[in-house]
Amino acid sequence: MTNPLSIVMATYNGMPYICEQIKSIQAQSLTHWRLLVRDDGSTDGTVEAVAHFASGDPRIILLASDVGTRLGPGLNFNAALGEALSTDSDLFFLSDQDDVWDPNKLSVQSQHFPKGGTEDTPLLIHSDLMVVDEDLNPMHDSLVRYMGLSPNPAVPLNYLLTRNFVTGCATACNRRLIEEALPLSDRAIMHDWWLALTAAATGQIEHLQLRLVKYRQHGSNSLGVKGFWHGLNPTNNWVAGWKRGNAEYLATLNQVSAFTDHGKQKAHWPSDSIALLEQYLGLGTLPPYRRLKTAKQLRLRQGNRLLQLIFYIRLLTVRNRMPASRS
Repeated sequence: MTNPLSIVMATYNGMPYICEQIKSIQAQSLTHWRLLVRDDGSTDGTVEAVAHFASGDPRIILLASDVGTRLGPGLNFNAALGEALSTDSDLFFLSDQDDVWDPNKLSVQSQHFPKGGTEDTPLLIHSDLMVVDEDLNPMHDSLVRYMGLSPNPAVPLNYLLTRNFVTGCATACNRRLIEEALPLSDRAIMHDWWLALTAAATGQIEHLQLRLVKYRQHGSNSLGVKGFWHGLNPTNNWVAGWKRGNAEYLATLNQVSAFTDHGKQKAHWPSDSIALLEQYLGLGTLPPYRRLKTAKQLRLRQGNRLLQLIFYIRLLTVRNRMPASRS
């Protein structure tokens, strides 16, 4: 690897944790990197903190952003990744603003790219994470086990239609993947899910069982972690949970619709991937018995039998209001 790899961080009100995260990046055993930070309108001193680090380390670059315009985490990452793609980097790592990286994270993940990021095939490498509290005390030694994820499914695109198993801050991508994924749609649920869909549809996803990130949980997380059994706790409001699950299911349809349009615009994407996406979008137009049969044929997976049953019930009872992708 001759060109520096790019670490892409999208920030919003990241104090006080962002300082620890940047220090953990500076402590990496692999030192040939640049950190590109794009802020989304922070008001808590995040920009000033990043600027302070940048003044003492030329590898840290604070990107310009539109003052007064908030994009949200997904589109903020989209803008930052677009800037990263204009550099000479071939490898791209995603970083949250509030975690702490293992000192060998960059080195370990970089070694799994056969050509250092110049592969012809889109490639995404993701690892496991340790869940910690705001003071970095361990809560769960494996995010994958805690969330009941299948990080290396036999048919990743089928799985990703309804459930994400890739965590952005544990992810590394080659240049070809970023080129295929951008631009992210404003209908993408999250940037890491969109990148995972792109890798599954056009290339490869590989999982490392190593825990290379301390994934911090605190009050202002954009997306907190809740274990599988949380939803079954009798003290929780199941009705509200069911409605929330229905909304999330419809959001996956909206995302896949946008993703299908994106793939068709690329023109060269595999036809079998496009066909699978369109079959999923068409499920809601089928009679209930055919809907269930087709879902099984498409091998849509939810990680365990109970979640699978809930998904089938939702598939049969929730009206698909999402239009098919544009031709």
